Amino acid sequence: MFWRILKKDLKRKKTMNIILLLFVVLCSMFASAAVNNIVAVTGGIEHYFDVSDVPDVIVQIEGENDAEEKISALPSVDEVKTEHWLPVISSKYFKHNGKKLDNFINPAIMISDKEMAINYFDTDNNIIESVDRNCFYANATFLQNTDIKEGDDVELTLGSSKLTLKFMGRFKGALFSSESSANPYLIINSEDYDHLDKDEAIRFMNYKQLYVKTSDSDSVRELVKDYEGIYVNTRDEMKSIYLYDMIAAYIMMVISIVLMITAFVVLRFTIGFTISEEFREIGVMKAVGIDNGGRRRLYIIKYLAISVIGAAAGFFGSIPLGDMMMRAISDNMVLISESGSFMGLISTAAVIALILLFCYGCTRRVKKLSPIDAVRNGQTGERFGRRSILHLSRSKLPSTGFMAVNDVLSAPKRFGIITVIFTLCILMITLMSNFAMTLKSEKILWLFGVPTSEAHILDSETIFKVCSDQSECEHIISDTEKLLAENGMPGKCTISVSVRSEAAYKNKKAHILLNTTKGDTNDTLRVDEGSAPQKNDEIAMTISALNDLDAHIGDRITAVIGDKEYEFIITGRYSVFNSHEAYRSH
Repeated sequence: MFWRILKKDLKRKKTMNIILLLFVVLCSMFASAAVNNIVAVTGGIEHYFDVSDVPDVIVQIEGENDAEEKISALPSVDEVKTEHWLPVISSKYFKHNGKKLDNFINPAIMISDKEMAINYFDTDNNIIESVDRNCFYANATFLQNTDIKEGDDVELTLGSSKLTLKFMGRFKGALFSSESSANPYLIINSEDYDHLDKDEAIRFMNYKQLYVKTSDSDSVRELVKDYEGIYVNTRDEMKSIYLYDMIAAYIMMVISIVLMITAFVVLRFTIGFTISEEFREIGVMKAVGIDNGGRRRLYIIKYLAISVIGAAAGFFGSIPLGDMMMRAISDNMVLISESGSFMGLISTAAVIALILLFCYGCTRRVKKLSPIDAVRNGQTGERFGRRSILHLSRSKLPSTGFMAVNDVLSAPKRFGIITVIFTLCILMITLMSNFAMTLKSEKILWLFGVPTSEAHILDSETIFKVCSDQSECEHIISDTEKLLAENGMPGKCTISVSVRSEAAYKNKKAHILLNTTKGDTNDTLRVDEGSAPQKNDEIAMTISALNDLDAHIGDRITAVIGDKEYEFIITGRYSVFNSHEAYRSH
């Protein structure tokens, strides 16, 4: 009789059981995918650096010197790998479909496939071993705002050299930022590289990057402190380039958790609602002599069968869902959950256990109901044992409003669950909208050191002139304002100049990005403590830069700009996305 009742119940309530099964599938899918996502994101950057074989210290060298030989000779250094870089100063030297590129502002850097010092990955997360002749891989910055597709030809014309390179796909480099303002990087065949390397028009500057495995990063810093044009970063410091990628990753993680909680809440409501609708059947079974344990066992077996089938389907459905979610946040990183299947199985088992707990909790009222109460309560919805807050004779509400409010007060838990469901769904939509609007807003440009303006011009050749000689700023501002006036667009121009500098205070040293705004601007630096610099010998610094120097507001530091050393007094502390930064008055 027990199994016959169960079989008839499953047939009689097909629609409700199918709805419940679908919610179990969704819950299992989001739980498995979300847990896999959380595991991958939590250790995402560290995992990416490990599989990329990123060393302890990265040293960038500009110009000719003997620093590489001295670093290799240090007792604490185990290995040094070198990448020589060829810079292409402007995007205009590249052509696609007969049109010059104008989509990036910083020099493009070309790397030989024989000198790949760390592991670089293609879009399928496979390590790039080599590049065929007349082919190239490029990072996301090179491809932004273009329609370049795999198999397309890109022409490079520079000096007397001309190459037609076939695009093989986008690559990921652990130490290369994917931001639009970052350098584009291209990996080309070693023979193509050697051909370009012979052209003096390309070799106007000597760049190379050292990848150093060492047990003492401070000894490397100490060695190169007296060299010009050498910048040292540790493995941990390089992780800061993934700030925006990790923001996107954690947004996806939060969305996954909210969806998972929403699915569980809906599931709890559905189970509770279906069992409350079966009070009549419960009363009949009690009247014919089926004990409380048998009745509860009936429902637990029913929901166990539904949960096992639904959870299994959800587990298999979570595999493509998890891949899709990972793909959305791993365009610029290699995020792989090595225990994804195992964590998915654990999540599926947890879903089944939670459903059974929900079922057990929802059926606790079975033993409290008499056959008469169960039948009457299931048929009429009358309230027994407690009085309503509202009274029809005293209420001034219309009949429809009274019945609606009274219904809510009669089952506050049920309607409370519905409210929670709607709240979670609206919260998720609101969070996504707020994140998107915040990241697109012009009001946060000051956090990137960008002055307020009606238009921003980014040109690599202009930047190169300014970096070579900052006295060019006045000429560029004057020429630009004249050009605007001649074309009926009178305006005032501002140039933001950033130079790498080594700052020192007492016995501490730190590499900082020193920003100066030249020209006509109404912007003032937003300081968290102290005041903005107003004189030429004043400077404001970020908290990270201050901590590296162990300096405070009021202290005097020295900074090397070009070939000269300057002294500044710290007037304030401010916050921007670039942690090691300073700002001086123009």
